[in-house]
Amino acid sequence: MVARQGDMVIFADAMKVEYESKGKLKEIQAQGGVKIIQGDRIATGDNITFYNEQQKIVLSGNPRVWQGDNVITGEKITVYIKEERSVVEGSQAGRVSATIVPRKKEQKNVPERQAR
Repeated sequence: MVARQGDMVIFADAMKVEYESKGKLKEIQAQGGVKIIQGDRIATGDNITFYNEQQKIVLSGNPRVWQGDNVITGEKITVYIKEERSVVEGSQAGRVSATIVPRKKEQKNVPERQAR
């Protein structure tokens, strides 16, 4: 199944979509091989819930979030879309892991010296 919300695309084996009484999207619950793509951010997990009002995604069941070369994993990951931040929770049995690749410094163009 595939669902689209703005610039976000959700892929999953099964989805439950809830609407408010006025027809506005309330939340999407997705299970089984879930993958969300939004810009350069990709999130995967066994279970994902998207809360439209709060503009947040809660991932569980082997959750991972990639942004460029950076990746985070944990027991539960909450992504706050508008704030562009994530909260990663671990458990006593599982640890939180993050791989952050530093940005390369841009080299300034230094003109070569001219021979006289």
